[in-house]
Amino acid sequence: MDFTYVSDFVDAIILLINNWEKTKNKSFNISGEQETNLYWLARYIKWKTNSKSEIKFYPQEIAQPQQVKVNINDLKSYGYKPKINIQEGVNLLLDFYKHERY
Repeated sequence: MDFTYVSDFVDAIILLINNWEKTKNKSFNISGEQETNLYWLARYIKWKTNSKSEIKFYPQEIAQPQQVKVNINDLKSYGYKPKINIQEGVNLLLDFYKHERY
């Protein structure tokens, strides 16, 4: 899977708005540009949180792609470069939830 951290997503949107005359009526992929295995991601989150949760496997959905790497070359031509990789994104998210009060 290909994940994008929220601040990178916002940066891409702002970049496209700032280049509106060139980008209007076009579509762009926004991506963190790092394909990530979901099993690796689940293990990483378990490790970071000291979770004892079980990782369960289910049969693959035929209609769902098993590999996703989004091409962001069009967006990069306007200067976009993702800043937050998957590990940093997970760490930032976990830190947010540690300090969030409900």
